Amino acid sequence: KKKKKKKKNKQKANQRTVMAWTRTSLSMISIGLTMINFGSFSKDTELVGLVCILLGICYAVVASVRFYDCFVLLESGKFKTNNFSIGLTTSLTLLAYSILIVIIALHREDYKDDIDDGGELNPEFGTAN
Repeated sequence: KKKKKKKKNKQKANQRTVMAWTRTSLSMISIGLTMINFGSFSKDTELVGLVCILLGICYAVVASVRFYDCFVLLESGKFKTNNFSIGLTTSLTLLAYSILIVIIALHREDYKDDIDDGGELNPEFGTAN
């Protein structure tokens, strides 16, 4: 009876993990779509947005494969932890965000032109507050 409960807890942990991966992939895709939508300021932001979308799709695929693999291994009792996918995901996410920050910093002067001296948006770029 204890073994069944322990196995159920591990399977629940596996499900929580795949949900976390899914949230991460959806976040990356959302950020990428937002960057492409507002990427008219720079081709660089569109490129980084596309990279974010591709990373998000890759995360979703890895999450599905990893979930199934863990499920099978947990059922067979042969599960061993694998930190490679966690390290890879973290590294790629940090790299994408670092590139995004650099691009924003490099094009900061370009965005200042969109705001007039009164602190309100110019009518040609958006509605005034």
